[in-house]
Order: sequence, then structure tokens, then C-alpha cells
Amino acid sequence: MDIGSPLLLRRPLFRLPTLHRAPLLMAISAFIFRRRPRECTVAATVFAILIVVVGCGESESRSPAPTGSGTPVRGVAYDWLSAKRLPDEVARLDSIWCVESDTCLAAAQTVDVKGAIVRSEDGGNTWPSVTVFPDLIDVLQLECPGQLNCIALASPIVPGPQLVLSSSDGGATWQRTPMPSPITLAAISCPSAAFCIGEGFHGSEASLFRWKVGGSWERVGGLASVELFGDVFCVDEFRCWAVSFGGDSGSPQIFVTDDSGSTWVEKTPDFQLGSLAAVECLAPERCWVGGILSLAYTGDGGSTWGRVELPPTGNTVSIDAIECVASLDVCFAATGARILGSRGPVEWGFESTPAEEGHILDISCYLEACIAVGGTSSRRPIVQLGRPLS
Repeated sequence: MDIGSPLLLRRPLFRLPTLHRAPLLMAISAFIFRRRPRECTVAATVFAILIVVVGCGESESRSPAPTGSGTPVRGVAYDWLSAKRLPDEVARLDSIWCVESDTCLAAAQTVDVKGAIVRSEDGGNTWPSVTVFPDLIDVLQLECPGQLNCIALASPIVPGPQLVLSSSDGGATWQRTPMPSPITLAAISCPSAAFCIGEGFHGSEASLFRWKVGGSWERVGGLASVELFGDVFCVDEFRCWAVSFGGDSGSPQIFVTDDSGSTWVEKTPDFQLGSLAAVECLAPERCWVGGILSLAYTGDGGSTWGRVELPPTGNTVSIDAIECVASLDVCFAATGARILGSRGPVEWGFESTPAEEGHILDISCYLEACIAVGGTSSRRPIVQLGRPLS
């Protein structure tokens, strides 16, 4: 496996690399903290709410439940606790990946605005190992396709191409490879070491990309109407999903491919959704999409969709990440500093989580153990550990 050129990432955060944040209205006001600048502001939140009101229109209060043969999701109770000790020099954890129940790595930014990768050997309770990259402004996302092979995307402080950080020793050392110009990736999904689908920009044009072992990244899809993609997720090397922030009509879109990205079919539901930033599947036909004021489920590959009625919070709800535990048939979604858990395909409720302010940016589950990471407005990291109640 050549991990220097392919970006073997499964589902990274929806965040624009630094190069593209300012030109696109600060990444559409940082899309509620996912594609965001270093500090989030009240103005960004207000602007995002205006997008919901103007771009989404009046939504239906109810939508029909999806059809299909997908097994209903069980309600599994989880207990969520805060990590015991976090590194003082880290301001925010952006992305998390666990290679074992105890061993986890996370992409981070330090308090002095440098990219870093931190490591835990006790399931996320403590993070004693911090690798700081002084010439990087952030590490955007991280994934380990194996216990020793890890990949991360990073932005240099000096303007230049996006960087691929790769490790073949479990994160002890990292090598760098520049991303071929003019490609800048914001999200990527690799169901195997031989195949990846990514979303991002070719110059200033929003695009989907494909990589196969032995080749290089190529543009695919021909979806010219999309102005900003939100996320991609591949079930296998043939079936992948992509969601968008919005297109020419201003409405978000959902696409699926069954031929490794060569052609894409739109599967957008007939009810209104807010701008989409996350997609995750428990099976090829069973998927969730989420974004601003939106969480929806399909059990039949996108032929029908059901809207998840989000519980009231008193604040604008933005779904920033979705992660599923296949063995328990349960999924979690991050919104603000809280976590939603599935009680059924379109029935979700808030998990019992620590009382924190800030934003959870990613969730990773290894077997049945889950870790949620993010940051607070006071530039302190968030780490919440989830375990199923017996």
C-alpha cells in the first residue's frame, strides 16, 4: 500500500482547507463550525440561520417514514463521560480515529495555532503524546486504514498545496506529500486501501474525485450544478454517497453511485432539507444524512426518505458528524456539544452527555466503544467517551 499519495480516509470532517475558507464567504460562515476559521463568532451563527430561513423555505412538519427491508435500529443506551486529562497545549480536536479499543489518534490544533496529532493509549482518557508541526496551521482530518498506516490532511502556514501526512509506524513518524495542483480535498472516503472517493475543489470548482491504486486523483461525476459539497461516504468500492451544501437552486442534494464514481444518480427527497454536511451508512441501502436543522434516513437506497424529528434544544441544531456502531445497529450524531442517539430509523433522542459548551466535530467508534471530540469557544478541547450500558 502506497500511503504517500492516496488519502486513505473514510469520513473526515466537513471543513474547507485554509486555502478556500476566505473566498467562499468564510466557508459559508464556517458551516456552523465544521469548515470554519480558527475562531467561531456569533456572526457566523446568525448568517447560518439566515441561510436556513432563506434557502430552505418552509419545511413540512412531517414526512412519511421510509419503506424498505432495513432492520429497525434498536434503542441502545450509552453512558458518556468526559476524558480525565487533556493536553494543555491543545485548543481543539478536529478528527478522531481509533485503531484499537485503547489506541486512538486525533488531528488537532494547538493554542498557538499550529497543526498537531495527539495520541491516547487508554481509550481516550488521557492524551500524553502530542506531535506538533510548527509550519502547519492545522491538521484537518485523520484516518488509520490499519493499525500502523495512518493518513492526515493538513494546511501549511505559508500558502501552498495541501499536504498529505502519512505514517507507516502507527503515528510515531510522519512523511509529507503535496496534493497535486489544483486539487484541494475537503472530505474523502476510502472503503479499502485501493480505492477512494473525495469531495473538494478543482481550482475554484466544487468537484468529486476518485483515486485507484496505481493511479492518480481524477475528477468524476460531472455534477456541475453543485456549488459546495458537504461529505462523501463509500459503503464499498462500488457504492458511494455524496451530499451537498446546495446547488443552483439553493437546495441541498444527495447523490449515489454504483459504478465507483463514474456516474451519479440524484436521490434527494421531495421534502425540504437544510444544507447537508454528513452522510453515513449502516448498510448499502440504509443511510442517514445530516446538516443544518436536518437529519433524514433511507432504508431502501434513497428511493424513499424519512425525516428525523429533531428534539427541541432552544438553539439552532446543526448535525456536524454521524457515526454508527454496526454490531449494535445504533447511530450517533453530533450537534453542538451534545450527542443524539438513534432510537429507531427516524426516532432520535439526546444521549446523557457531560454539560459542556462548544462543538463536537467528529465521532469515532471501535467495536462498541465511541469517542466524540471537538472544542469550546474558550479554546479547550472536548473529549467525550461513550460506552453501552450493560
